Amino acid sequence: MSDSNTTDGETVLKEMVDGLEGVTEGPWEIRRPDPNRPILVANWDCYPIATFFTVSTYPGQQGQKFDTINIKNDGPHLVRCAPENIRAIAAYVSTLKSERDTQAEANVIACQRVRELEAERDAAQARVKVLEEALGNLLLKYDPENPGAAFEPEPSCLECTSGATPNKYNTGLCAHHRAREALKENGQ
Repeated sequence: MSDSNTTDGETVLKEMVDGLEGVTEGPWEIRRPDPNRPILVANWDCYPIATFFTVSTYPGQQGQKFDTINIKNDGPHLVRCAPENIRAIAAYVSTLKSERDTQAEANVIACQRVRELEAERDAAQARVKVLEEALGNLLLKYDPENPGAAFEPEPSCLECTSGATPNKYNTGLCAHHRAREALKENGQ
């Protein structure tokens, strides 16, 4: 395993999968033909993989007994570490990585679409601003006694004068033609 103080799960899993070469295939289980000597067996054939001494005499302490392995907890853990379980975990991690990569690609596409929509929104807001200004100018020119006056040709507008306005008097499109231009850009 890695020498660092922290465990890199990907490295450990790779080491576990790589280390499966030659390992006795499972399923594994703990059997107790002798209560003081459980064994780890494989393939349900009682093929012994490991033997555990659960009770022993501590050197120099006659009669004092201790567990050399915590078979109650360690045994089931060893069973869970059978090769097929490690392979199943590796396959699961591989699937998760694939799903993560697919989601990352979808996120990139979604971000690009968000930027496109933001650009469309900004363009639409700019057109709305032009329309609001044009409408505001038309309302300023509106005369209730002569409602059509707001749409009379302006001498400084190239469109109203069909291009006959001299450049020095040209102030650009009038409010009416700015509004029409903005609507034309919007496809209306």
